[in-house]
Amino acid sequence: MPSVSRNRHDNLRASGLEQTLRDRNTAIIGDTLHFETLGVHDLDGTIVNPSSVVEALTSTHVFYHVWAAVKQTIDERVSRGIPDSALTKAAVERVLFELGHVIMERVAGPHMTFVDPRRYNNKSAMIKNARRLVSLFKEKGIQGSRVVVGVSRTNMLVRQIAGLTTYPDPRDTGRR
Repeated sequence: MPSVSRNRHDNLRASGLEQTLRDRNTAIIGDTLHFETLGVHDLDGTIVNPSSVVEALTSTHVFYHVWAAVKQTIDERVSRGIPDSALTKAAVERVLFELGHVIMERVAGPHMTFVDPRRYNNKSAMIKNARRLVSLFKEKGIQGSRVVVGVSRTNMLVRQIAGLTTYPDPRDTGRR
């Protein structure tokens, strides 16, 4: 996978707002599926949310990626054991991956995506969905640490998924 340089736009002068944010060490996160915009700005990460995906689906620039996601899902339905009743959900999951993959080719930082918010009451389905999304990125050689999957928050769910992600203790120097 091509590496995106943090200083790829050194020859471009940052806007006043962007420079102020940089001076204050503030991350700039892109919330768009307009791929050319993502390639121009020096972003620290990206995010997609349900409304940005729905909005992008009305634009022709994502049609190929939607087609590729649906075709891949249909081609893999037997090998992945996807029942006909779950084919649409699997295709939507693949669309999120395809769009995220295109975004991550343009922006070096982390990418934040989401699981189906309608699954808020089914913790195991949300966790499976999150793990599948991350595994799709890993299959393309993208480190799982670059993918952040948002889930609908309930207190019970937060307690139950707390063990899925661990962060190193910054105080731990490795010495015992």
